Amino acid sequence: MKLTPYYDDPLFDYKQYWQARQYENRADQLALKRLLSLTPQAKKLIDIGVGFGRLTRCYHRHAAACTLVDPSQKMLDQTRQNCRRQKNLTLVKAFVENLPFPEASFDTAIMVRTFHHLKEPERALAEVARVLKPQGYLILEFANKIHFKAQLRAWLQGTVGRLHTLKPAPVGQERQTKVPFLNYHPQHVIRLLKKHRFQIIQTLSVSNFRNPICKKLLPLSFLLFLEKISQKPYAAFWPGPSIFILAKKADN
Repeated sequence: MKLTPYYDDPLFDYKQYWQARQYENRADQLALKRLLSLTPQAKKLIDIGVGFGRLTRCYHRHAAACTLVDPSQKMLDQTRQNCRRQKNLTLVKAFVENLPFPEASFDTAIMVRTFHHLKEPERALAEVARVLKPQGYLILEFANKIHFKAQLRAWLQGTVGRLHTLKPAPVGQERQTKVPFLNYHPQHVIRLLKKHRFQIIQTLSVSNFRNPICKKLLPLSFLLFLEKISQKPYAAFWPGPSIFILAKKADN
């Protein structure tokens, strides 16, 4: 996962990127809080791919101790600055494929806006499973290969068969940045989770109204109302560009 030069680039402002995407940011927060509410209070929680600490406010009170992991020193430095009032956080520089923790270290793991960078997702999930305790919880987000706009585009272009294969689909940023940006088929991700002995508890379809026209014409508060009531029922057919899964690791 060769991300460090990209996110350490002084010309790249990841925080500004999200400031321009308030709807998507708040949609992520809604989903994360909803899934966390289904899990018990954790003693130790790990956020893998913390970025600049965008989501720490959603979970820092849900665990006695939170470990925040990112391969980018720039991202960790920004997290330290942005989260200086949150005292139960520990920052660690590491890649998800090689986490520097003993087996069964954490009760809960979170991985949001990270999976789309993984060319070896099975290796990453094996490592997450290793550091989670038996019956520990994983909240995983991934970019959805078969979201509504992708399906519409495939019908218009006559490429529906290609869209519905389980092979990950690279998107434009990968060509521009030489960093992996991959959309995954939900069934592929679910199969990988089950292979590593995770039980699927709940799935959410997220950022369901990520459309320039909707975002321009509709107030943010109304978009978020629609988002809140749609995340769970829409998960039955996966129209959103982002999918959140709550999974529980089996006993050893």
